[in-house]
Amino acid sequence: MKLQLRMVTLAALLATSTLFCALARAQASYPDKPIRFVVPFTPAGSVDIIARVVGRKLEARFGVPVIVDNRTGAGGTIGTEAVAKAAPDGYTFVEGTQATHAANKALYQVLRYDPVGDFEPVHGLIAMSGIFAVRGESPFKTLKDFVDHAKTRPGQLSFSSGGVGTGGHLMNEQFQNVAGIKLMHVPYKGSAPAVADIVGGQIDAGLDFSSVMGEFIRAGRLRPLATTGQQRLGMFPDVPTFAEAGYPAATATAWVALFAPAKTPPAIVGKVQRAVADIAQSADGKKTIAEMGGVPLMLGGAELKSFVAAEGARWRDIVQKSSASAQ
Repeated sequence: MKLQLRMVTLAALLATSTLFCALARAQASYPDKPIRFVVPFTPAGSVDIIARVVGRKLEARFGVPVIVDNRTGAGGTIGTEAVAKAAPDGYTFVEGTQATHAANKALYQVLRYDPVGDFEPVHGLIAMSGIFAVRGESPFKTLKDFVDHAKTRPGQLSFSSGGVGTGGHLMNEQFQNVAGIKLMHVPYKGSAPAVADIVGGQIDAGLDFSSVMGEFIRAGRLRPLATTGQQRLGMFPDVPTFAEAGYPAATATAWVALFAPAKTPPAIVGKVQRAVADIAQSADGKKTIAEMGGVPLMLGGAELKSFVAAEGARWRDIVQKSSASAQ
């Protein structure tokens, strides 16, 4: 009986040792197959653009393909939920934002993932200032012109966004609350069509990012009235901030960060984290981020996790004050 027990114990120890050795070998050789970046928003938007830039850099560093998978729908919840349920093996990541990992918990009565508990925070990518703009031929020359007109016609002027809960949507809702105006929200399936209809005159105004609005502003087809950040954008130095225009409480930034499914091995998370940090701090990375109207979001691990929790509380407050809802 004792001999039998010893044999069973020895077999268990050998099995455990073999498993640990296999895991160690897998982590040491990581990555050895394609990595998938899930972008829970449409192509050509800010989140998609930064994912593709980082993906190309990681391909060069790791020597394996990085596939950008646009899993859109329901304010980013579909793609984000898919990653929350994916195998925690280091081959699936999600480009999370203030929408997917902060605001959605307040916007949706039922959210099928926990923005904090279901993910392993890898590293921040970018914090972006938004641009509030009207079409180039608009009669509104300044933000004051727009606000004064909106106050006389509550709910009549329209604003577009790339979808319910996106940075552009909620920053605009926050601005309305601070300015004491009411606009009609027209959500689109992505930033590109939302901005196109401002240019075309179907929509009065919108708030989005330089990666989508920049070319239209430079061509004179959009007129920027203000930016949302604490400082003016280097690419549009003549455009005042919300604070300079008289609305400091409307100051806000949107962000993008990389997350893995919870329980992804720390060694793998650490390897990707170091790579992403190097990319963000490189001269080329800083240039790309600046061209998108942002700065590197240099947070990883526990710092990023705390940041996401704090952002959840901040954006919940914005959602509640605006009465915005995805239901």
